[in-house]
Amino acid sequence: MACGASLLTGCVHVAAQEAARDEVVGLYHLRDSFEVAMLLELRADGTYSYELAVGAKDERSIGTWSLDGNRITLVTTPKPVAPLFEQVGSDPSPDAPFLLVTWPNGNALQGVDVILHCAGGEVAYGYTLDTGWPYPENEDGIGGDGLCADPQTLRLVEGINDIASPEYDVAGVAGGLRFVLHPNDLGLRDMTGWQATITGDTLLLAYEGSQMVEMVRYRAD
Repeated sequence: MACGASLLTGCVHVAAQEAARDEVVGLYHLRDSFEVAMLLELRADGTYSYELAVGAKDERSIGTWSLDGNRITLVTTPKPVAPLFEQVGSDPSPDAPFLLVTWPNGNALQGVDVILHCAGGEVAYGYTLDTGWPYPENEDGIGGDGLCADPQTLRLVEGINDIASPEYDVAGVAGGLRFVLHPNDLGLRDMTGWQATITGDTLLLAYEGSQMVEMVRYRAD
């Protein structure tokens, strides 16, 4: 639409906004890091894509971005469904491990941290194997030498993807606990509300709302 005299100010403002957006469009990567790969692409159509790879952890995100001055705000769409633990029916067999964590297909999940709180204030720690997690024992049997002889609550943590369960009441439970980890949108990061400030080719991203990470625009030349 052509700008008439009465709309000139508004048209100039819109043009300035579009020019400012064009200035920040590009692919940004983490500056000076050999152990962490982080990419954020701001596209001209107002969408973004994000990828992170560090050790065994991989995550990504997609959505839209907006610009206000030199501040960028991200909105993830659609909103990811977070992974979650679910307690399911117990295993009554006498040789069942104290607890077993599986995927929905029944395959055992290894490396899940177990935090067991006991009536006397003790805390027992462990992690799952493909055979589950056996309750701490010694030659005197379960809870030998007073080691958590009366468990009260249990918490599960999958540390790579920062997935934590609620506290489960396990008072009086002898064993056979079964849990399922539902992956849902595992690996999809909800970055809604995350912000970044940009100066030239440098972008400062407020990672998880507090940790500032410095990224730089990729230049082919």
